[in-house]
Amino acid sequence: MGKRSSDHDAHDHDLDIGREALETLLSASPVSLYVFDDDLRLVRYSLATGDLLGVPSDALLGWPFAGVAPGFDARAIERELIPIRDTGEAVVEREVRGRLLDNRDHEHVMSYSAFRMNRASGRLGSGGAGPTT
Repeated sequence: MGKRSSDHDAHDHDLDIGREALETLLSASPVSLYVFDDDLRLVRYSLATGDLLGVPSDALLGWPFAGVAPGFDARAIERELIPIRDTGEAVVEREVRGRLLDNRDHEHVMSYSAFRMNRASGRLGSGGAGPTT
């Protein structure tokens, strides 16, 4: 019984460290970071994401991907996210063009990277960083 309890405590400790690391990334990152569920709905994101979109930070939860990328070809990006979700093969520094909500007069060229996130109990969803100018 002692070993099983010890293994469980170590696993809980690892989960706590993982949660703390994710919280630190999301709160300190100067770029937008996103975590989507399998339906490509936003479940976590960095503070920089709300700043970029000009939306109150807690208002984004549950948004579909298309709502997080206004001014960009969200459908084309979604078509790339689905295979990432399904196969786990990442996309790195994919260039996209679009217009930001607060600057619709100018086209911006940005890049994003995306990868599947897994956890011991199964797939967590898709994560990514971007857009960055």
